Amino acid sequence: MWLAIFASLSMSFIVSPELIVPNHTKYFEQLQNCISEIQQIYTTEKYTIYINYNDMFSDLNLKQTPIIIKNRYENLKYFRKFKANFYVIIPSMDLHKTFFYLTRSISWNPRAKFVFVFDSFNNADELFIIAQKYYVFNIVVLLPKDDYIEIISYFLDETSPVLLNKCIDGRLYNLTNLFPDKLPTTWKNSTVRTLLFPYPPFVFDKNGLIFGMEIDALKLVQSVLKFNIEYVKKPFQNWGRKLKNGSYEGAYSYFRNYEVDLGLGMFYANQSEYWDFDETYPYMEDNVKWTVPMAKLKQRWIRVLGIFTIEVWSLVLILFLWISCLLFVMSTRVNEINAYRRFKDCLTKCYQCFLGQSTELPKTGVFRIVIGFWVCFGLLITAAFQGRLISVLNINIRNPQITSVDELIASKIKFGFYSDTAHFFSEPDNKNDWYIYNNYQECPVNSQCLNRSAFKADFATFKPKKFIEYMISTSYLDEHGNSLVHMLDGTVFNLFITMIFVRGFPMYDKINLLLSWLRSGGFIDYFYKEAAFLANKAIQAANRTSFAFQIITLEEILWIFWFLLLGLSLAGVVFVVEVCVNKWKQK
Repeated sequence: MWLAIFASLSMSFIVSPELIVPNHTKYFEQLQNCISEIQQIYTTEKYTIYINYNDMFSDLNLKQTPIIIKNRYENLKYFRKFKANFYVIIPSMDLHKTFFYLTRSISWNPRAKFVFVFDSFNNADELFIIAQKYYVFNIVVLLPKDDYIEIISYFLDETSPVLLNKCIDGRLYNLTNLFPDKLPTTWKNSTVRTLLFPYPPFVFDKNGLIFGMEIDALKLVQSVLKFNIEYVKKPFQNWGRKLKNGSYEGAYSYFRNYEVDLGLGMFYANQSEYWDFDETYPYMEDNVKWTVPMAKLKQRWIRVLGIFTIEVWSLVLILFLWISCLLFVMSTRVNEINAYRRFKDCLTKCYQCFLGQSTELPKTGVFRIVIGFWVCFGLLITAAFQGRLISVLNINIRNPQITSVDELIASKIKFGFYSDTAHFFSEPDNKNDWYIYNNYQECPVNSQCLNRSAFKADFATFKPKKFIEYMISTSYLDEHGNSLVHMLDGTVFNLFITMIFVRGFPMYDKINLLLSWLRSGGFIDYFYKEAAFLANKAIQAANRTSFAFQIITLEEILWIFWFLLLGLSLAGVVFVVEVCVNKWKQK
């Protein structure tokens, strides 16, 4: 793995297993003087990590820089914030164990300088193979000879270790740079093992077809650095989290074990100072929004009743009864036609006039004035009703929509989210945050809870805005092209998206720089606009065009037929009652 080889070029180790060397005392003096000179030349004011697992060198002391740890690997956990730039290690023969402890310490710095001490080339060969896996390149090995100490290292373009210098009588033989830049000038022969977490519209993986905004950014970087990309398939359910024992779950576990190099797919920036991976400049970002079910459509008969408010309906009914009573009272005082002598006749005549139907008009002037104004009133009211009725039958009208967190909580609707985001509410500064933190349900990373919001309309959750917009455009539209979910205006938190690398990855600095150029050059904004354009285009295609009239189906106006059937049934009942009453009177 060339990438694994490149990333750790900045380390230098000093390791010595149980050495079998002639003239031990002389070699010990030469070794200590040699290490001291290397320290003097190649270290700075930063800390040195010194680990000695060989009792033969228990009295070997280092000079020049502060020493923060000696002997036990486990003690590294007490130096979390220290980042050494120089490692001096005299380990046991188990080199895998050595690197296991080092790479899992928070102070691990694969870009430091390393010096190892061995008694044979065989140990050096094994070390170089292991070092490449962990991207350790700034590494030299001290090998004892009869009268001097050899200093060897490896280069990527060499098949065997290379002699860099010698220590004779504890002094470097020449001024050769022991830690030259080993990174290649071109990355054409390098392969980046890339792990994807599909998360539209950032990363898609559909039937082997890989695309998305983050993939587009990676391809632009690839076009400059010329490396190859190998998409690695690994089983995982989420990005993962750090466990109490220092290990990781989910996708992060593969980075921790150096099985992959690069991760794409909504890997968000981590602010923890104990983070064990390299993260790039946050070249993309998104806002996390609360998403609630879209308010349900009102029944059409309710919409018809809603054309007028309850006050208007009440006023019309009161006026209708008042006019009917007025006509009845006046007819008893004035010599008028018999059509208005009975109260039920007055009700019938008033209703006919209200609907604009022809009826027998009274001859008295006062009656005509009352009826005339009542007819005019009825024409205006029915015209207003019929005019609004057309739009009511053609436009979908919804119940009140949840538009804020306050309304969400007041609605008593269930809600939940990914448990790793619960810490945003763990220190509540208002009653809403307290209620959310103590009543949320845990949701998986996928769209399961969002699907529940869209299709069952009994759940609320929050997701990144661009992801919600994509899901609306592809999955969350009804038969009329209307969204099934609604995003609240407020932002839960801002999400900063990075590319994640194993620590020490050699191309990290160059890729990080290129990503910042892409952002400042407007490429990332272009990706945003393109994704938004495609989402809006899909939504518009699903909506019915306003240039075509909407055909009203039987299902939509079936309530009108039921209303007529109700009237006919009522008339039938009245008819039966009247027949029975007449027969009873004839007896």
